Amino acid sequence: MKIGKRRILTILLCLTCLCTCVTPAFAGAAKQHNAKTIAIAFDNSGSMYMQGNKAWCQATYAMEVFASMMNEGDVLKIYPMSEIEVDGRKYTSGDPLVIADPGDAATIRKIYTPKGGDTFVSTIDAAYNGLLGSTADEQWLIVLTDGEVFYEFSLQGYKDAKISR
Repeated sequence: MKIGKRRILTILLCLTCLCTCVTPAFAGAAKQHNAKTIAIAFDNSGSMYMQGNKAWCQATYAMEVFASMMNEGDVLKIYPMSEIEVDGRKYTSGDPLVIADPGDAATIRKIYTPKGGDTFVSTIDAAYNGLLGSTADEQWLIVLTDGEVFYEFSLQGYKDAKISR
Protein backbone atom coordinates (compact mmCIF):
# COMPACT_ATOMS: atom_id res chain seq x y z
CA MET A 1 0.00 0.00 0.00
CA LYS A 2 2.81 2.43 0.91
CA ILE A 3 4.60 1.65 -2.37
CA GLY A 4 1.48 2.52 -4.38
CA LYS A 5 1.05 5.83 -2.56
CA ARG A 6 4.73 6.63 -3.03
CA ARG A 7 4.50 5.98 -6.78
CA ILE A 8 1.42 8.16 -7.09
CA LEU A 9 3.15 10.96 -5.17
CA THR A 10 6.25 10.60 -7.36
CA ILE A 11 4.16 10.84 -10.54
CA LEU A 12 2.28 13.87 -9.17
CA LEU A 13 5.59 15.53 -8.27
CA CYS A 14 6.93 14.96 -11.80
CA LEU A 15 3.71 16.31 -13.35
CA THR A 16 3.85 19.36 -11.08
CA CYS A 17 7.42 20.03 -12.17
CA LEU A 18 6.44 19.70 -15.81
CA CYS A 19 3.42 21.98 -15.44
CA THR A 20 5.38 24.72 -13.69
CA CYS A 21 8.13 24.63 -16.32
CA VAL A 22 5.86 24.96 -19.36
CA THR A 23 5.61 28.46 -20.83
CA PRO A 24 2.28 29.36 -22.40
CA ALA A 25 2.34 29.97 -26.14
CA PHE A 26 0.13 32.74 -27.42
CA ALA A 27 -1.26 32.91 -30.95
CA GLY A 28 0.95 35.01 -33.17
CA ALA A 29 3.76 35.23 -30.61
CA ALA A 30 7.15 33.72 -31.38
CA LYS A 31 7.89 30.67 -29.27
CA GLN A 32 10.75 31.40 -26.92
CA HIS A 33 13.02 28.56 -25.85
CA ASN A 34 15.08 28.59 -22.69
CA ALA A 35 17.96 26.13 -22.83
CA LYS A 36 17.72 23.49 -20.10
CA THR A 37 20.16 21.19 -18.40
CA ILE A 38 18.36 18.28 -16.77
CA ALA A 39 20.29 16.20 -14.23
CA ILE A 40 18.67 12.92 -13.25
CA ALA A 41 19.88 10.97 -10.21
CA PHE A 42 18.86 7.48 -11.36
CA ASP A 43 18.35 4.87 -8.65
CA ASN A 44 19.33 1.59 -10.28
CA SER A 45 19.94 -0.15 -6.96
CA GLY A 46 18.99 -3.76 -6.36
CA SER A 47 15.57 -2.92 -4.91
CA MET A 48 14.53 -1.34 -8.22
CA TYR A 49 14.74 -4.78 -9.86
CA MET A 50 13.08 -6.95 -7.20
CA GLN A 51 10.39 -9.34 -8.35
CA GLY A 52 7.11 -7.49 -8.70
CA ASN A 53 8.76 -4.06 -8.54
CA LYS A 54 8.28 -2.11 -11.77
CA ALA A 55 10.25 0.90 -10.51
CA TRP A 56 13.21 0.35 -12.86
CA CYS A 57 10.92 0.24 -15.91
CA GLN A 58 9.02 3.30 -14.73
CA ALA A 59 12.25 5.23 -14.09
CA THR A 60 13.75 4.43 -17.51
CA TYR A 61 10.47 5.33 -19.19
CA ALA A 62 10.43 8.68 -17.33
CA MET A 63 13.99 9.36 -18.54
CA GLU A 64 12.93 8.60 -22.13
CA VAL A 65 10.03 11.05 -21.78
CA PHE A 66 12.32 13.80 -20.49
CA ALA A 67 14.79 13.12 -23.33
CA SER A 68 12.08 13.17 -26.01
CA MET A 69 10.81 16.54 -24.71
CA MET A 70 14.20 18.18 -25.16
CA ASN A 71 14.70 21.04 -27.59
CA GLU A 72 17.77 22.13 -29.51
CA GLY A 73 20.43 23.17 -26.99
CA ASP A 74 19.01 21.16 -24.08
CA VAL A 75 21.13 18.56 -22.29
CA LEU A 76 20.04 15.56 -20.22
CA LYS A 77 22.59 13.98 -17.87
CA ILE A 78 21.88 10.64 -16.20
CA TYR A 79 23.79 10.04 -12.96
CA PRO A 80 23.36 6.36 -12.02
CA MET A 81 23.68 5.17 -8.42
CA SER A 82 25.31 1.96 -9.67
CA GLU A 83 27.51 1.68 -12.77
CA ILE A 84 25.62 1.36 -16.06
CA GLU A 85 26.67 0.30 -19.54
CA VAL A 86 25.43 1.56 -22.89
CA ASP A 87 26.87 0.04 -26.08
CA GLY A 88 29.89 -1.26 -24.14
CA ARG A 89 30.74 2.09 -22.49
CA LYS A 90 30.48 2.44 -18.72
CA TYR A 91 28.93 5.41 -16.90
CA THR A 92 28.93 6.33 -13.21
CA SER A 93 27.77 9.21 -11.05
CA GLY A 94 31.21 10.75 -11.69
CA ASP A 95 30.92 10.23 -15.46
CA PRO A 96 27.20 10.51 -16.35
CA LEU A 97 25.46 9.44 -19.55
CA VAL A 98 24.80 12.62 -21.56
CA ILE A 99 21.96 12.97 -24.07
CA ALA A 100 22.32 16.18 -26.09
CA ASP A 101 19.90 15.42 -28.93
CA PRO A 102 16.20 14.54 -28.51
CA GLY A 103 16.68 12.01 -31.31
CA ASP A 104 18.97 10.05 -29.00
CA ALA A 105 16.20 9.32 -26.46
CA ALA A 106 16.21 5.66 -27.56
CA THR A 107 19.73 5.37 -26.12
CA ILE A 108 18.08 5.16 -22.69
CA ARG A 109 16.52 1.81 -23.67
CA LYS A 110 20.04 0.42 -24.00
CA ILE A 111 20.97 1.12 -20.37
CA TYR A 112 22.21 -2.03 -18.67
CA THR A 113 23.09 -2.30 -14.99
CA PRO A 114 25.62 -5.13 -14.49
CA LYS A 115 25.13 -5.12 -10.71
CA GLY A 116 22.65 -2.99 -8.81
CA GLY A 117 24.15 -1.78 -5.55
CA ASP A 118 22.81 0.51 -2.85
CA THR A 119 21.06 3.89 -2.97
CA PHE A 120 23.71 6.56 -2.38
CA VAL A 121 22.87 10.15 -1.45
CA SER A 122 26.22 11.11 -3.02
CA THR A 123 24.67 10.50 -6.47
CA ILE A 124 22.17 13.28 -5.82
CA ASP A 125 25.08 15.50 -4.76
CA ALA A 126 26.94 14.63 -7.99
CA ALA A 127 23.88 15.52 -10.10
CA TYR A 128 23.44 18.80 -8.23
CA ASN A 129 27.13 19.66 -8.63
CA GLY A 130 26.84 18.88 -12.34
CA LEU A 131 24.12 21.53 -12.59
CA LEU A 132 26.29 24.13 -10.90
CA GLY A 133 28.62 24.18 -13.91
CA SER A 134 25.76 24.61 -16.38
CA THR A 135 25.22 27.89 -18.19
CA ALA A 136 21.72 26.88 -19.36
CA ASP A 137 18.79 29.21 -18.68
CA GLU A 138 17.10 26.49 -16.59
CA GLN A 139 18.60 23.71 -14.50
CA TRP A 140 16.42 20.83 -13.36
CA LEU A 141 17.36 18.23 -10.75
CA ILE A 142 15.22 15.09 -10.82
CA VAL A 143 15.58 12.09 -8.52
CA LEU A 144 14.05 8.82 -9.76
CA THR A 145 13.97 6.31 -6.91
CA ASP A 146 11.79 3.80 -5.12
CA GLY A 147 12.95 5.39 -1.87
CA GLU A 148 13.90 2.17 -0.09
CA VAL A 149 16.97 3.26 1.91
CA PHE A 150 19.55 5.98 1.24
CA TYR A 151 23.13 5.54 2.40
CA GLU A 152 25.91 8.02 2.81
CA PHE A 153 29.15 6.58 1.47
CA SER A 154 32.62 7.59 2.54
CA LEU A 155 36.11 6.21 2.00
CA GLN A 156 35.69 4.33 5.26
CA GLY A 157 32.58 2.54 4.01
CA TYR A 158 28.88 2.72 4.80
CA LYS A 159 27.47 5.08 7.40
CA ASP A 160 24.01 5.06 8.94
CA ALA A 161 20.97 5.02 6.66
CA LYS A 162 19.93 8.60 5.92
CA ILE A 163 16.34 7.97 4.83
CA SER A 164 14.27 4.82 5.17
CA ARG A 165 10.64 3.77 5.37
